Amino acid sequence: MTHDPRVAANAPNAPAWLAGGGEMGARIRAFDWSRTGLGPPEAWPQSLRCALSMMLASKAQIILVWAPDLNTFYNDAYRSVFGAKHPGALGLPISDPGAWGQLWVTGHKELVGDVLATGEAYWAKDRPYYMERFGFLEESFFNVSYDPVRDETGRVGGVFCIVAETTARVVGERRLQMLRELAAQMPEAKSVDETCQVTA
Repeated sequence: MTHDPRVAANAPNAPAWLAGGGEMGARIRAFDWSRTGLGPPEAWPQSLRCALSMMLASKAQIILVWAPDLNTFYNDAYRSVFGAKHPGALGLPISDPGAWGQLWVTGHKELVGDVLATGEAYWAKDRPYYMERFGFLEESFFNVSYDPVRDETGRVGGVFCIVAETTARVVGERRLQMLRELAAQMPEAKSVDETCQVTA
């Protein structure tokens, strides 16, 4: 486990509602949350505690962001989505470059903002994202559900996002479609040059 100055050396008296959760459960328990706008876990609202308990127990890919700074929580299944940004993204505001800052300025701010402002969930199938998670920009696709989590005041305190990456399927289908279109046009080619032109 790499050293992170934001992670406490140990986590004595970790609350029962933060039990389990594999690697990310351990990281959340060890993290020094008093250095964020959320404060120590003992002061967190019951709504956040419940959302975290469900997230950590789930096998689905889940990220949770919570006001006031939209700090980032995610579970073990979501680690692959963050790629090389893991584990540094934990605890950061979602708009931070170490989390999804690049997505934030290309539409994510409006998407998350709408859920927070309206309390209406957002869902999409094969939604495209241009994300940098391994040191280069890549086209990715996800089924996503951004769901509001209301706090004790009745206002939306956070966004619970369940994702499923569909990049391999979408790209595979796109390649097959291209090959079908290419095969359909090939009979018209009468020479090598014409074949190259059709292919291009």
